[in-house]
Amino acid sequence: MGLASILVSVFVSNGLGFLWWSPGLFGKIWAECCYPGKSFDEIGKDCSPYVHLSAGIAHAAVALLIQLLMAMLHLGSLSTLICLIGALSGIVIMTQIPHHLYGGKHIISWFIEQGYDLMKIIFTCVIIYYLDYVLKLPF
Repeated sequence: MGLASILVSVFVSNGLGFLWWSPGLFGKIWAECCYPGKSFDEIGKDCSPYVHLSAGIAHAAVALLIQLLMAMLHLGSLSTLICLIGALSGIVIMTQIPHHLYGGKHIISWFIEQGYDLMKIIFTCVIIYYLDYVLKLPF
């Protein structure tokens, strides 16, 4: 278990978020669903650097927990990795359905948000698996 895989997954997650929430991909559609009547630029202007910092810290904590879970499961095969990705994705994504329904949010925003969470879980698990178990980086 190393710090390198956590740091790489944080940077990849931030890069993925930059692309995912951009106006060219899903950002505009999501903004229209969640903030009707406001432009994409109006929503983004209130975003402080602390939001990005806290997102990075939160992702680092999740990556650490995934790394610890992989170690506890003695992860050694690709099939176990796929099962872990499926289980984690199911837990994270399915628990959000009631929040969206009770919150009266548009179902499209749920697909966009949970698609992003799914991609983060996949990338994080693959990065940790590759760096810690295939390359066996010592740091």
